[in-house]
Amino acid sequence: MLSVILGVGGALVYGVSDFFGGLGARHLGALRVTWIAVFTGLVAVYLTFMVVDGDWSRITWPALMWGGFSGISGALGIMFLYASLAIGPMSIVSPLGAVVAACVPVIWEILIGHLLGPLSYVAILVALIAVVMVGFVKSEGAVRVNPRGIAFAVLAGLGIGGYLVCMSNTPHDSGLQPFLANRVIAFVVLSIAMLATWLVKLAHRRGIGHEGQPRADVVVGEHGEVNWKLGLIFAAICGVLDTAGNIFILEGVRMGSLSVMGVLASLYPAGTIALAAIVLKERIGIVQWIGMGLALAAIALLSLT
Repeated sequence: MLSVILGVGGALVYGVSDFFGGLGARHLGALRVTWIAVFTGLVAVYLTFMVVDGDWSRITWPALMWGGFSGISGALGIMFLYASLAIGPMSIVSPLGAVVAACVPVIWEILIGHLLGPLSYVAILVALIAVVMVGFVKSEGAVRVNPRGIAFAVLAGLGIGGYLVCMSNTPHDSGLQPFLANRVIAFVVLSIAMLATWLVKLAHRRGIGHEGQPRADVVVGEHGEVNWKLGLIFAAICGVLDTAGNIFILEGVRMGSLSVMGVLASLYPAGTIALAAIVLKERIGIVQWIGMGLALAAIALLSLT
């Protein structure tokens, strides 16, 4: 039951975090926002580690290795997620990525021979249906997703799902060590990506290559405009919330099943869509409300397994 609470709590925090990440990407670009959010998260998890544990002698290589792998997968997943949210609409691309993210841990557990009880499979099926229904928008004037948005959402789901698989392989007594390694490696990977982007832009300014139109994964906005003030604020909020959500999920994975936790964590679109409806006035249809009800039913079933 506690693992279910942690999974649901992590999903809710994820949803709010992703909303701010998507807003930040609209003002600053997905790569920049992800870099700032990861740096903020690194500072937050370091301070948390020092308060909760602070014993560097207990750090083990398996914790660092799997945490590092999760940092690579998670960083790429979150970057593509924020890019897809920047293109929007959030109410479609967020659940699409969530479905893929939920499937990855389930497929992994099946491949390594772990079996769940019948009730768990029913709950997972209901949750997956809920995620799809939450992301189904049928209303006049609804914005359609372009192919790049769909591709980014799928890549985001693969990255987030891979993050969950890596975290599930960390030692259960390693505390926050894996997530500390996660943030460090993610920061390094994104810093390299930032440097590569800067070098490409520098080459364009010197007449090497053709810059073309602003891309949603680098510079966003209708005319490619950058707003550092809003982007920094949204990215910082996103980084702190993402860190909190990851800690919830990390502890939940250690207590319960990876497949179950993967599905629960993938319910994060509910929070993103709710905020998009309130703040951005994106319409929530009847099908989405039904999907949210099914999500609650799936949570209730999982709490019984």
